[in-house]
Amino acid sequence: MKKLYLARVIQDHNLLQTLTRVNRPYKKYEYGYVVDFADISKAFDRTNQLYFDELQNELGDDVQFYTDLFKSEAEIRQELEEINETLFNYDTTNREIFSQQIAQLTDKKELLQLIKALRTVKELKNIIAINGYEELAAITDFDLLNRLLIEAQNRLDNLNFVENIGNEEATQKLLSTALEDIVFQFIKVGEEELRLADEYKETLRKTREALQHNFDQTDPHFVTLREELERIFKKKNLSETTQADMVENMHLLRKICDNAKELNRKNALLKAKYENDEKYTRIHKRLMEKGTLNAKEMQLHRALMHVKNAVDSKLEGQEDILNNEAFFTKYLMQLVISEFKKKENIPLDFATTENINQLIAREYLQLYNNRIYI
Repeated sequence: MKKLYLARVIQDHNLLQTLTRVNRPYKKYEYGYVVDFADISKAFDRTNQLYFDELQNELGDDVQFYTDLFKSEAEIRQELEEINETLFNYDTTNREIFSQQIAQLTDKKELLQLIKALRTVKELKNIIAINGYEELAAITDFDLLNRLLIEAQNRLDNLNFVENIGNEEATQKLLSTALEDIVFQFIKVGEEELRLADEYKETLRKTREALQHNFDQTDPHFVTLREELERIFKKKNLSETTQADMVENMHLLRKICDNAKELNRKNALLKAKYENDEKYTRIHKRLMEKGTLNAKEMQLHRALMHVKNAVDSKLEGQEDILNNEAFFTKYLMQLVISEFKKKENIPLDFATTENINQLIAREYLQLYNNRIYI
């Protein structure tokens, strides 16, 4: 589970069971989120204490072998001092000032040290609550430090994003996450800038969604638009976005958005020709782009529709044929020759026939394999 919403307080063992729904890593999800509308803090502290007492009763004298799980008051004080030493050069009393300070930080090693220290503070808060160290709970503003951890993590995400722009993972993040919340961190100074910021973020959202809705992401036109979007965010100091930057980028984003919508419109028209089958829409476009096929679009459409109807009928009720890739591609080769060369009189040499065959086979096999592994 990615995110858990709590609308009522849950007690004791049921609370632990509920929270563990979001602590299981899965693929790229390293952790889950708990959105607490009910304020379970007291119930959580009580449950942890009960669990700790139960553990002590069960372990008896052997509890000394589990000292890594629990810390003494003196050990916690020592760790807090070390953490304060790590954070010494930064303002840890004001979130906004802290955010400005780390916005200038480009050394990932130092940033990771800050994040590690702030995460340790978060862990210590839980240990303090479990053990009932009330005096320690009052010496540090744990809630503020937790917010500073969020700022530091956002800055790290920012640096990682800039470094990785251009690779597949960063592109996916660019198109599928709330990019504006990751990279749009600037100091707001007035009402006009706040208004401009909202407009900027809204324009970015529309641009991202227009690109995300494109089902043909290998289209050279799409790749060009995506690269233009990437270039906007390839500056190293994204957190120093100025009003002038926003005005300039807004114009670029609108242009990308308009072009992306126009590309989506054309894709939709062609997809309708293939009974809304995205596979054959992509195949049609790839064959027309290469310019190696000596055929008119209507000829190509008729040939591909014959292939589509034949293949779809073949696979109906026996999709496991796709498990045998060699058999399927051989079947396709005969079908392509029959429909393209013999019926539509489209000139084919071996290389062109093989290319058509591979394009069609790849679309079916990718779709089939995705269904298996999802």
